[in-house]
Amino acid sequence: MSYTQLKDARVDKKIEQELKVICEGILEVVEPISIILFGGFGKGEGYAQIKGDQVILSKDYDILLVVKKKLSPSKMYEVSGNIHKRLGRDNPLDSVTMEQYSGASWVQLSQFTINDLLYFRDVKTYEIKAASKLLWGEDVRKKIPLSLEDLSPWNGIRFLLRKPPGMCSCFSTKYLEKPPEGQEKRTLIYECTRFYVDVGVLLTIQVGNYRPTYHERAEVIKKSLTSSLPRVAEEIPDLAEKIAHFTDLKLSPDDEKYDAINDPVELWFNTRRDLGIILRYFMEHHLREKAKGWAELFEKYNVRVNRDFVDELGYFYLKKRFKIANKMLARLANIAYQRLFCLKYVLKLYQKERVLLLSALSEFPTFKVGTSGLMLLFSLNEDGTLDRGLFSSFVKGLKQIYPLTIKGTTDEEKWAEAVGQYVRADRTFLDTFYGWG
Repeated sequence: MSYTQLKDARVDKKIEQELKVICEGILEVVEPISIILFGGFGKGEGYAQIKGDQVILSKDYDILLVVKKKLSPSKMYEVSGNIHKRLGRDNPLDSVTMEQYSGASWVQLSQFTINDLLYFRDVKTYEIKAASKLLWGEDVRKKIPLSLEDLSPWNGIRFLLRKPPGMCSCFSTKYLEKPPEGQEKRTLIYECTRFYVDVGVLLTIQVGNYRPTYHERAEVIKKSLTSSLPRVAEEIPDLAEKIAHFTDLKLSPDDEKYDAINDPVELWFNTRRDLGIILRYFMEHHLREKAKGWAELFEKYNVRVNRDFVDELGYFYLKKRFKIANKMLARLANIAYQRLFCLKYVLKLYQKERVLLLSALSEFPTFKVGTSGLMLLFSLNEDGTLDRGLFSSFVKGLKQIYPLTIKGTTDEEKWAEAVGQYVRADRTFLDTFYGWG
């Protein structure tokens, strides 16, 4: 197979050489059931450039370890460090800066137990089944029972709830006086690109025609958005064109396309607006709930996603693995899972920050990070001032799961402090969720 749209043997050869190094780095530390490449390169949609005799890769390698039992955080850290040492790169797990959101090329490690992979109702699972490459071990993809009909719009909403860390960390109030240039501009555009690409997941599931590749999703939306989701098309008339444009930018992120975007700050605010429209539309038209303002909308999302989405995952797991179709049992399993994860998160937070935050034992961080981050994202006005009420809601929400302290006196200082600590909170959650060190 070709790993990129270039379909160039020189590119594929370099990628295969690096994938071999990655597999050797993994197997030197652990021996999983399978090693699977997914994401852009796994779908054949990775990006590379050829400059002279040099092949330049500019996408992450998304690597899944399928294991019998979850690896410890320290073991995952060791695996990541060994891989990146062999590749001559820094271990990204050492960084808590916005570099983790910048699109820099490194190896992103995930781990699923065999049961998680076979019985987890998620877009990622379907992508692994339908659009990935086995690098080593048993081909467990053939055993995955998930079908297109099993995917839920919540799978798409989950992607959108992951937008705040990147969207917040890429923006500075200084850009309102002097627009970003160079890598800062590119990072900001990259985060906006991620939204328009990921919103395609939600929209194609909603129209009943999800596709695992970026290009296919953009085509589905182009053909069916107006007829299938007329309200969305009315509120964002150019949405299909934006998705097509930014899909092309993601798949072929060359400098000329980035340079052609003259006002990245305007793009950022427009992207935020479109994110808000989509989230409000889904809440009102699919969940049949109204919200008076942003804070109430995001709190409703926190409640509904914790209950409905995780219940949905538990019900699918019980039904497929144990042949038990019982929604009450799925509810109880959800409650038990959340309490256990909260305990793991509190221990991870204490390890990283030396703070024992007992309130986090009762507040599920998996989606609280996203919904509180939405309040931070929307609290910044276009003139650089902060919406006091919304910013206070962010502080109150994040303090439930992270020891947030804002000492700044100006709005600019408060925004910068809030973003920095929010990114650290998100990283703590990710460390807990993925089992990183």
